[in-house]
Amino acid sequence: MKKTANRTVIHLIDQPSAPDLKLLERLADLGWNVHLVYRRAGSDRLINSSLKITAHRLPLSTRYPWVYLAFIAAVPIIYPVKSDIIHAHYLTRFGILAAVYRRFLRFKRMVLTAPGPDVLIEASRGMVKWSAEHALKMFEIVTFSSEPVSARLKELGVPSNRMLRLDWAGSEKEIEVAAASLEKRYAELIGRFEG
Repeated sequence: MKKTANRTVIHLIDQPSAPDLKLLERLADLGWNVHLVYRRAGSDRLINSSLKITAHRLPLSTRYPWVYLAFIAAVPIIYPVKSDIIHAHYLTRFGILAAVYRRFLRFKRMVLTAPGPDVLIEASRGMVKWSAEHALKMFEIVTFSSEPVSARLKELGVPSNRMLRLDWAGSEKEIEVAAASLEKRYAELIGRFEG
């Protein structure tokens, strides 16, 4: 397995929270070059306070069905970064966008974090459910933080060996554990596709 120094990960998050940014900063401390693509302007002040993360603001909503237009707007932001891993947060927004990115640009090594409402509520019917089911097939790892989300992911067709329970919404210790676990899984993914 290759070292993670100088490896690049792109996190796609609609509106990053303080724990999300702490996790990304911890990944940067572990040697990752961290890029953040986000949508909501309310996060600007919080994001700009971090010197360890390169931030890119997406000008369009990633809400379904606008996610397909957002893909066109995201390509000039994501493509030049030359990332090793793309980590999308929220299945029915950036998860679908990342899946479209993978489909059209043949990108490998993708991770998804499913916080809950995206799989429990939004992906329950219609075209959103269909798009979510197809998007889930594109991810090598799907992280979640609760049992109901785990059960719903299984219903949507995610195999247990691709699921990883992580929670970084609480204490600094949880953030440390989550960052170490993600770093290890990222390194395994890179080794799998390069080896």
